[in-house]
Amino acid sequence: MKTHLDKARAGWGAAVMALFASHVDAQWTTQSFDLVKGWNAVYLHVDASHATLDQLIGPGAFQPTPIVQVWRWTPNAASAQFITSPQQPVSGGSQWARWTRGDAAQSSLSLLTPNFAYLVYSTNNFTWNLKGRPVLPSLQWSVSGLNLVGFPMVPGATTSFEDFLASAPSLLDGDIFRYVGGEFGASNPGKVFALRTEGPRRGRAYWMRSTDAYKRFYGPFEVVASGNGVMDFGTTLNSTSIRLRNLNPGPITISLRWVASEAAPSGQAAVVATPPLLLRGRQNTTNLTYEVSALPVNSPRTWTLTPAGQQGSEAEVVLGLDRASITNDPGSVLAGVLQWSDSMGQTRVDMGVRASPSSASGLWIGSATVSQVGQYLQSYQRDANNNPVVQADGSYAVVSLVTNLTSVPKPFPLRLIVHNPAAGPATLWQRVFHGYDAATNLVVANQESVLAP
Repeated sequence: MKTHLDKARAGWGAAVMALFASHVDAQWTTQSFDLVKGWNAVYLHVDASHATLDQLIGPGAFQPTPIVQVWRWTPNAASAQFITSPQQPVSGGSQWARWTRGDAAQSSLSLLTPNFAYLVYSTNNFTWNLKGRPVLPSLQWSVSGLNLVGFPMVPGATTSFEDFLASAPSLLDGDIFRYVGGEFGASNPGKVFALRTEGPRRGRAYWMRSTDAYKRFYGPFEVVASGNGVMDFGTTLNSTSIRLRNLNPGPITISLRWVASEAAPSGQAAVVATPPLLLRGRQNTTNLTYEVSALPVNSPRTWTLTPAGQQGSEAEVVLGLDRASITNDPGSVLAGVLQWSDSMGQTRVDMGVRASPSSASGLWIGSATVSQVGQYLQSYQRDANNNPVVQADGSYAVVSLVTNLTSVPKPFPLRLIVHNPAAGPATLWQRVFHGYDAATNLVVANQESVLAP
C-alpha cells in the first residue's frame, strides 16, 4: 500500500493539534574594527540590533568599551547634500543620529543596523569586536553629493582604489575622503590622493562622490537575492535560489564557502547545528533532472563568469535544505554563513542562513492505494475419516496458516486521516470535523459536538 500524507492546515481545537512555526534570527559572525583614539568611520556588514548600544558598548555592557560616542549617517534622498566637502556630525535637523554614553535623554540612536556608516569616537586605541547577523550588502548611491559608504572587502586585502573601482570607473573621478583618527580638522577627514597605493578596507567608511547611476555598486560582483539579504528556510522551505552577477570588465571566478555560525550572544537562541545544505548541479538533458550534491562546511565551490554584459556573466545558484537528515528537535535553531568571494581577492560577501526542524506532530490527511491484499488461510488437521481434529479446549487443530500478500487485479484508492501526537503512537481516524466552535474559533475535532450547532 502506497501512501501520501499532507499536514492539515487548520487550527487544532482543545488538545487536538499543534503546529510549529517560528521565525528566528540566528546566524552569527563577528566583525572587527581597529579603532584609533579620536574619530573613526566604520561601516557595518552585520546586524547588531539584537541589543541596544547601552548593552553592547555602554554602561550596561558586560565589558564597557572606550567608545563614548556613535553617530549614524542617514542620507536624505530628497535633497542635495555635502556638495563640496564632508559634513561634521551635527545633531538636530541633519542627517545624523547619535548615541552618547550616559546621556540617554540626548541620544537619538539606540541600535546598530547593517549597511550604514557610523562615526565612532574612542578615548583609546581599541579593537572593537561586534557580533551580529551577516546580511548582504545594500548600497544606494546619491548622485547629488557625497556618500559615506563602505565596501565588503576581503579581510586583510590590500587592493587599491584604482584596481577596486575598475568596475565603476566614474567613481575614480570624484573625491574620496577618509578619517584618520583624532579630532575633526582640515585633514580629518582628509582627501585621498594616492589612489594607486591606498585602497578600501573592510569595516571602514569613506566619503565618496557618485556622478552617474551606480546605485548599488559595492564590488566587482553582485549577489542578488530576494527578501532582506538573509536565506531563511524556516520550518517548511526546502530550496531557494540566488543570482551571481559579474560587474567586472573581465572574466571572474566566484567562490562559495559554507561556514558554521558562531555561538549566539547572551540572551539569544542557541545555535545547535549547521543546516545540511544541498547544491544543485548541471542538468541531465536526457531526463531533464539536475545533479544534486551535499555542500560540506569549508569545502569551496566555484562559478566562472564571463565579462560584464556578455552572455554567461550571470549564474543562478540553487541551494536546498536536506531536511531528511536533520535529527534536531522541532523549534531548535540551525544556522551558518555563506561566504562569496572573487578570484581577484577583493571582496567577500557574507550571507546568513537559518533553518528550523519542522514537526511531524499534528493531523495528516492524504491518500493511499491498495495494491496488495493479505491472505488468512488456515489448514486444519483431519483424522482418518477426514473429520477435523478437535483439541482438548474444543478448537480445531491447525496445521498451517498462510498470510502472504497477493496483488489485486486493480488498485483501489483510499483516503487516510492520521493523528500524530507530540508523544505516543500515531492513530488512524475514520472522520474529523472542521468548523467553528461556540466561541467562533476555527477547530478540527474528532466529535461533532465540539462544533457550534
